[in-house]
Amino acid sequence: MHATPPMLPSSIQTYLSVRTTKRSCYSGKHHLSGHKIEVSVLSNGFAINCTSYYKGSVSDKAIFDDNLDFHRTNLTKHPREMEMTDTDGRVEQLTVLADKGYQGIQHECTNDRIATHRVVVENYFGRLKTLWAVCGDAYRWNRKNYDVLFQTCVAITNVHIRFNPLHAEDGDANIQYVNRLNAIGLKKIKDKKKAQQKYREKRKTRLTFGN
Repeated sequence: MHATPPMLPSSIQTYLSVRTTKRSCYSGKHHLSGHKIEVSVLSNGFAINCTSYYKGSVSDKAIFDDNLDFHRTNLTKHPREMEMTDTDGRVEQLTVLADKGYQGIQHECTNDRIATHRVVVENYFGRLKTLWAVCGDAYRWNRKNYDVLFQTCVAITNVHIRFNPLHAEDGDANIQYVNRLNAIGLKKIKDKKKAQQKYREKRKTRLTFGN
């Protein structure tokens, strides 16, 4: 019997190179200002949905909840899937896979399956960022065009994957991107602390000579 592949929604963040004082764009996770988008990827490697961008401070859970209508619609079982056996007792809906960590010995197999599906998402994001700089580098263009550009990149990436299936190297590319993003954020924090320390030293010197 044909079954619908599990769906894995996950968020991707793009660093903004433009200067902004809006804290709403700041992501505490990466210590950078940026956009965040939820992309829903099937376990066969194809993206089926891409939200509009959210500001970096918005949590992944909040984005998921805001996109709940889509998830409910696409999790509804087709008539041919109603007779499928579900271990969790669900009858009319499939399940969104999300890694909850270790839940006990009885859930080890489930967690392994989820981890395997999560690799697909990492590979997809790696391919997306490798193909399109707008998704994997600092965004410097008009923000009004961001959604259209990103969604176009997702659509063409699906076509690329159809002819060139995802592989482990794509996941490695995604890891490199995330590490680079974190490194940029940590450097900004370090530079800010240095600037603050330098300011305090100069101020202390002025006060000393002033007295």
